[in-house]
Amino acid sequence: MAGNILGFVIAMRARLELSGAKTRSEWLIVARWGKSGQYLSISCTGVSARGAVAPIGLKPRSTALARLVRVHNGHAENSFSLLQRLPRGVALAGEFLRTEGVVHLGEHANQAAAAGRCMPGRAHARWRLAAVRVAWAGEFIESPTPATTNARLTLGSRNK
Repeated sequence: MAGNILGFVIAMRARLELSGAKTRSEWLIVARWGKSGQYLSISCTGVSARGAVAPIGLKPRSTALARLVRVHNGHAENSFSLLQRLPRGVALAGEFLRTEGVVHLGEHANQAAAAGRCMPGRAHARWRLAAVRVAWAGEFIESPTPATTNARLTLGSRNK
């Protein structure tokens, strides 16, 4: 995953298309976390997306969770499968949205596209979204782990 960020919390301006409803723009909070960045959570805030910078007070109202899809050769892609159930031990902010579908995350997490449908209790609504990362004071980007070295420290002299 060279060039990709494995852990972050960012804001995205999304265009949401829901079946039977008017298309709208909304601020999303998108987070990637877990071992090797295996989870991606997408939280709807209910706040209309206006302006060039996301407001600092964004809070998750409802959250969908996706797990990284691995290709057959073992290399991770930036494709995630949305989950209908929370994995054991995983807690999310906001109400959990039981969904099925896919999410594609752009390189460096600058863009996202997703499509799917909500599960029972949400009238099986089909939806699509296209989102772009924006500046946000609440953003967190995980720093890469520093490379380890095989340097040896020698104290004193071995010449006698």
